[in-house]
Amino acid sequence: MGLFDFLKKKKKGAAPEPEPEPDTSSVEAEPVAVVVLRAGMTDPDDAYCDQILREHFPEALERALPVKRLSQPRWFKSEHLQSGLRLLARAMAPETGTDPGAATWITCAGPDGAPAALVFLRP
Repeated sequence: MGLFDFLKKKKKGAAPEPEPEPDTSSVEAEPVAVVVLRAGMTDPDDAYCDQILREHFPEALERALPVKRLSQPRWFKSEHLQSGLRLLARAMAPETGTDPGAATWITCAGPDGAPAALVFLRP
């Protein structure tokens, strides 16, 4: 018997340990707004946004979520992409009433092949 083995043994007649509560904090809230960000000098137009949303997040069109359209003249280097999208979520939070820490995103290519990202803003 080791020095700490007696701590590992359960006492006879002791009540069983309760099951841990399921973690509900990992359930994400539904997005309340979407930002379509594309590489380039001009903001994406409605047709561009519709096409990229239809392909990557059709729920935004079904639920008629507000869509913010932005452009990024110089696309992020791969090591700065995450922090750049976090900054975008933080910048949009006051306008959209969302929590920047709850934002998620996907990166993709737009219909024209330009780098793009969809940022999902959550309350």
